[in-house]
Amino acid sequence: MIAALILAGGAAGRRGETLALRPFPEVPLVAVQWLALRTAGLDPLRIAVGRGVAEIARGSGLARENFVGAPSSSPGALLRRGLGALLEADEWDAVVVQPVEALPPHPAVVVALVERVVAGGLLAAVPAHRGRVGYPVVLARDVAVELARPGSRGAGLAGALRRLEEAGASERVEVYTGDVLRDLAEPATWRRAVREARKGAD
Repeated sequence: MIAALILAGGAAGRRGETLALRPFPEVPLVAVQWLALRTAGLDPLRIAVGRGVAEIARGSGLARENFVGAPSSSPGALLRRGLGALLEADEWDAVVVQPVEALPPHPAVVVALVERVVAGGLLAAVPAHRGRVGYPVVLARDVAVELARPGSRGAGLAGALRRLEEAGASERVEVYTGDVLRDLAEPATWRRAVREARKGAD
């Protein structure tokens, strides 16, 4: 069984906009991420949110039990809380970690990464395109246990991946698409991705 974790940030201030709830193109982005990971066959799946977990859950249209609240919206706090919730709930061999601001992953990319960890005997796999790494990231359960520990602040996910790569326990998997590098928090990238999603829906 392969789990999944979406790092969804938190609610914005009174007048701010929450990326997780922006329509992409018509459905909230966090719901599109959830569907992309479910389509790849991942279960269980949790969405880690900092401030405003109830607000984001309501606005997403997804069931409240998919969401877990973290003490802050920092990537490290979201990762620890989300992994902790997954570890409490179910037995699984590996977890796919996807930040909400990354482009929703293609199922073929998710499957290729999971296969490298589960069948390849690795502790982690990250997608790469022309030498640059992106998302989603796949972690073996042992790595998830380490990162979920309350005292494990260190360099977080990036530091863990760097250490694993230096030890030969993580692999960069070259993929055919630069989509794994796209950051939807950048306005120009967001506009382009929404245009492409609209075209794909027609």
